[in-house]
Amino acid sequence: MGIKFDIDKRVSKKRKKGESRTIYVWIQGRDIPGGRMHPSTGIKIEPRHWDDTNKTVKRSHPDYFEMRKKLNKLENDIMDRIQSLRDEGVNSDAEFKRRLMEVFGGSKSITPAPWISQAQLRPTSSDSTFFRALHEFEEELRDSPGRIHVYNALKNHLLAFQDESRIELRFGGMTMALFKNFKRWCHRRRISDNTLSGYVMMFKQFLVRSVEKGYSVHKDHLKFIVSGRKTDKFALKEEELRQIVNFDLTPSKQLEAQLIRAKIIEAGSDNGIKSRYKALNSHNEAILHAWINNAIALGMTRHGAIAATTLSWVRDIFAFQCFTGQRYSDVRNLTRANISGKYWRFSSQKTSDNDHIPLSNDAISILEKYADIPGIDSLPQVSYYMTNEWLKKLCRLVGIVELTERVRFFGKERVSIVKPKCEFITTHVARTTFATRCLRLGMEAKHVMELMKITKWKTFETYIRLVAIDKQNAVDQILNNAPLLEYTNSELRVM
Repeated sequence: MGIKFDIDKRVSKKRKKGESRTIYVWIQGRDIPGGRMHPSTGIKIEPRHWDDTNKTVKRSHPDYFEMRKKLNKLENDIMDRIQSLRDEGVNSDAEFKRRLMEVFGGSKSITPAPWISQAQLRPTSSDSTFFRALHEFEEELRDSPGRIHVYNALKNHLLAFQDESRIELRFGGMTMALFKNFKRWCHRRRISDNTLSGYVMMFKQFLVRSVEKGYSVHKDHLKFIVSGRKTDKFALKEEELRQIVNFDLTPSKQLEAQLIRAKIIEAGSDNGIKSRYKALNSHNEAILHAWINNAIALGMTRHGAIAATTLSWVRDIFAFQCFTGQRYSDVRNLTRANISGKYWRFSSQKTSDNDHIPLSNDAISILEKYADIPGIDSLPQVSYYMTNEWLKKLCRLVGIVELTERVRFFGKERVSIVKPKCEFITTHVARTTFATRCLRLGMEAKHVMELMKITKWKTFETYIRLVAIDKQNAVDQILNNAPLLEYTNSELRVM
């Protein structure tokens, strides 16, 4: 999720030099309809008082503190509303946008940024036969939340493509020429080949189902394909996982000093405390207050106590994933009723299959930590977005900061992204870490696949990550221990 502010940058002869300009807010994220929104804040400022580098108000502004307070409050309100809409499970784009825009004071403030092209501002023609059929296809996916997420993203991209390209999408127009235009448009929007391949697979499934229902679809749709690129997934090394699991998050003044040094919180500032507290409190009201008061009693400030609590809960959720290999969606739905002895019985949210897996001693130890705490059923409840956000902060705090490269492909364009490793850590890394740990410790691949509920070897291959030392060990154990061959003029001898 990205939120930043910027001023109206249109050049106009009618505008006087130094005239105040409107501040717009850029909201970007996968949950936002169309991927991004640019509403007006209704706040105006002279360009000379705007820091264009840091996208904020300069201290030269006569009401600097008041302006910063307004923008900070608006940012926190946006975050709170998005978190609330996520928790409520709002799937309708129109409803999501309407509820989010209430933060800006109603429809009068729903003014798109004026530098957006006129094509983007055209009303979307989503009532055509094509989009009515697409809506019908949505109903078939209702029982699969994971696929609904892909569907929503695909639908938003199709609507945006139609508006910007001014090409009406219809079944008879599903030609290769249109598909190539759509691919180029997606690459300009920085949608990688791997992401696009998932969209195209669902799009072809929709078109095939439409043919079955009697719609006349151009035969070129059978040729639509985008090949995903092989990219390295991330897995934590054993020592990195130990760093996370064994890091001391006991509330204390020393911990708060560490949080300040790692820039997780700011000394003497409560910036963002309201949104963090509300996000945690929405699911953990019965226990959160007691945890924070305990941390404050041990010498921490209120915002330090909330940060320490968040880090502790996120660490336990992530560690439990690393020790079980299960998806975040299933871990979040875990209840005490699902635990039977050393087994966890559950219905997978992604596949709807009834599964049961044995729990390791490490996983059981995490559950026992919360066993006698009223108000928490097995594990604390932290949203997906907040878990990923604070997981990065946790990894930065414990020192997982080596520079790491990730490569993404946008058609023929290869983009290398180099960041500290902590910036790439998400809840899904727990799955790759579990698979890699099990294989390193000698577990057979078929048993790892059974524990992770993976049925296809091709899918499982993406989870196997052999770090450099593993490759060297393989060479030492197999190639370097093989008989040495010595060539002579007339024969080959085994030495």
